Amino acid sequence: MISEIFAILVFEILIFTFAVLFEVFPGNKYKVHKHEIQLLNAIIMMVTATIIVTISKVFPEALIEKNILLQTDVILPFWGIFGIIFLCSVYKYLDVKKNSGNICLFELKKYEYKLQTKFDLTIGDYVYMPNVSCVADCGSFIIVFSTVRPATEVDAFFICKQIKDNQFECITFKEDVSEFHIRKVMASIGTWMMLLLSMIESVLMILIGHRFVDKEINMVIQRLSGFIGLMILGLLCIILFKNVQGVIKYLFVTFGVVILILSCVRLFSVW
Repeated sequence: MISEIFAILVFEILIFTFAVLFEVFPGNKYKVHKHEIQLLNAIIMMVTATIIVTISKVFPEALIEKNILLQTDVILPFWGIFGIIFLCSVYKYLDVKKNSGNICLFELKKYEYKLQTKFDLTIGDYVYMPNVSCVADCGSFIIVFSTVRPATEVDAFFICKQIKDNQFECITFKEDVSEFHIRKVMASIGTWMMLLLSMIESVLMILIGHRFVDKEINMVIQRLSGFIGLMILGLLCIILFKNVQGVIKYLFVTFGVVILILSCVRLFSVW
């Protein structure tokens, strides 16, 4: 039971970390401290995962009797993944701290820069990490984006760190908007729904392996997990590709809508 609670805690913290990195939560103060939050969460995840591995080593038979998913062979790959996340978080923290004196604020109008999604990993004489998803050409300087970026050119404030002369990496940004946009509200609802469903799914994934006395409970959990998993996949397709140009947008958004419909059909067929 304790190992199951720890396992649920680890995955909930992982989901929370991604929500922070992609700025799902409202407010602005935490955005500047994302590297610190990421490191703290990585430490907690690594320690908790180590505790689970230790318990699985010391009490293997007792643990298997409670949850078949908490065996050492199943846990060790996840422990390795959390170790990689921890090392990346340490690197990110040290990198931001090293460049903390080079934090800059840019206020740009939408006509003052151009977003580019097709580029080489070497721009000028600086080699970028593969996680760079977009580059903003601002004329006399460029801004690179990894986790968060505007979908299109908008009036916005950009908080960046300088990585080289006339080259900056965006830490966070805030759109300068004063009008109500129904599309933004719908996008926010979809993002929050996916976050909530992901948190529920992480609990269900652990409970699937729990040995309940009533086997029917396991069947209900598996069906509910399948429904929520399809919901997450559908929402993910819509959120990731709704701002993409070209036919690929319509393919994946349509696919996401179909998946959402199928998930609802699956839920009603179960009940």
